[in-house]
Amino acid sequence: MPRRKFARRFDPRFGVSQSTIDVEATYVAKEIENYLLLSTADLEAKLAERRQLLSRVHDELEVFMAGLSERQRLTLLLIMYRDCHHMGVLYRTYLRSEDQPEISEQVTVAVTTPATPPVPLPFKEFLFDEEE
Repeated sequence: MPRRKFARRFDPRFGVSQSTIDVEATYVAKEIENYLLLSTADLEAKLAERRQLLSRVHDELEVFMAGLSERQRLTLLLIMYRDCHHMGVLYRTYLRSEDQPEISEQVTVAVTTPATPPVPLPFKEFLFDEEE
């Protein structure tokens, strides 16, 4: 049976290339354009609805995962974190795209410039103080 083709689909089991994520980011940009047609009140209502759905699924997952063995639970969490990482990379790619030049410049500066430089440890010639 041939596989159905979706506009937005990648299979993380075999790795996701940056070029695949770049293509996927163009679909995110189109979706954002569609949502930008809505009013702020409509966007807030949709966000509240999505948060409620996510909260419900989170609660259900906790109940189901409590019944799993530790090995199964860790395996499921491993896959979920991998998928979340891919989604994060996808949205980061969109935010760094040419469509968002002012955002990508702000983020690049914030990511590459630490808030406070690390303080070097004082030099000691010996590992342990001689006084002890």
